[in-house]
Amino acid sequence: MTVEPNRPPATELSRPFAVDELGFEPVTVTVDASPAECAALAARFDLAALHRLTARLRLRWRQRNRHLEVSGELEADLAQTCVVTLDPVETQLADSFRAEFLRGLTTTAEVDLLLDPGDDDPPEPLDGPLIDLGELVAQHLSLAIDPYPRAPGVSFDEVQASLNPATDADAVADSPFGKLAALRQK
Repeated sequence: MTVEPNRPPATELSRPFAVDELGFEPVTVTVDASPAECAALAARFDLAALHRLTARLRLRWRQRNRHLEVSGELEADLAQTCVVTLDPVETQLADSFRAEFLRGLTTTAEVDLLLDPGDDDPPEPLDGPLIDLGELVAQHLSLAIDPYPRAPGVSFDEVQASLNPATDADAVADSPFGKLAALRQK
């Protein structure tokens, strides 16, 4: 795939933003995924469906033309498959996030000097005049999705108890391990 210089690669949800056009005042940008973009993101994140995805992002320079901060809130309605019952699980997500970007990083020592110990993630490099706000939203959506969704009222303990017949002596004797133990005793 050929990528034009200074242009990010195409993603399922692409919203390029020209950071050089950002002035001194913060800017708010809304990202709403179309039905086709939702379907592509659902496939990317192995979801049964992504019904809706919207995000409000606030961009501001912390240091003009060098240190960019993006904070945002996303909301999503999605369906996943329960890891226990394989039933569909409808979920409404609401999450907030913050990302920082730095322009002109030359060494890892410079990054270490700029790190704030209270930050969750180190700043990402800001190369070129564009940042893809859609991909940023998609990445934070992936972090907010429950990796082990369960249907309401379902717990692993109930399933494990139903699969573990060790409490029933007849079931243990009839199991392959019980039969091997009986052969060993002969």
